Amino acid sequence: MEVTIDDSYLIRAISEPLAEAPVGYPPAMPNLSLSDVEQKALVQWIMGLK
Repeated sequence: MEVTIDDSYLIRAISEPLAEAPVGYPPAMPNLSLSDVEQKALVQWIMGLK
């Protein structure tokens, strides 16, 4: 299985952490309740880690 990690994927994972929870694992990511600006800043930071 191949997963493309782009801005859209990360924004969805941040805003809806349970949307694609892996089968067999308990939910681990809390709902952060970030604003749109904060979400975009977090995504920019994550993408800069590559």
